[in-house]
Amino acid sequence: MKKIIIPILTLLTALTMQAETKVLIETSMGNIVIRLYDDTPKHRDNFIKLVESGYYNDLLFHRVIKDFMIQGGDPTIGSSLTVDRHIVGEFSENGYDNPLSHTAGAISMIRSGDYDSANSAFSILRTDRTDMDGKYAVFGYVIEGMDVVTKIEKRAVDSKLRPIEPAIIKRVREIEKPL
Repeated sequence: MKKIIIPILTLLTALTMQAETKVLIETSMGNIVIRLYDDTPKHRDNFIKLVESGYYNDLLFHRVIKDFMIQGGDPTIGSSLTVDRHIVGEFSENGYDNPLSHTAGAISMIRSGDYDSANSAFSILRTDRTDMDGKYAVFGYVIEGMDVVTKIEKRAVDSKLRPIEPAIIKRVREIEKPL
């Protein structure tokens, strides 16, 4: 009996560890792979719906702040109000337990001053910014392609922090779904 239980437990553990969705962001500067986590289901599900609809395809990383982050997902560049729905902010200042931290490689939704205003715009952190924990919702992490994030983050920018030479999000797609 022990010989059967141990392999089954090992298999279940392996399946559980692989349960998160993986997303590939194909950019004009290379590929970024993100693992999305279940800790912030509203943000994760919203991002997946936008990915599945092709929403992010052919958009730009429209804001770059050196030694901090790259931002994309807002086709109007600035309003971040292009999706009809807003997501409830899944972070502690808004009453949600979110153990994910704003460390290098974190993907987090951008919002206005309203805690429940996130919709399509996201940032990928290039450096640790744990001072943002509890104030914004991390919903995944870069697992491949931080070199691409760094290349984009190093681009020269104009006075509005837009890359002078565009960094294009060519295509975003799911490459692994939970069972």
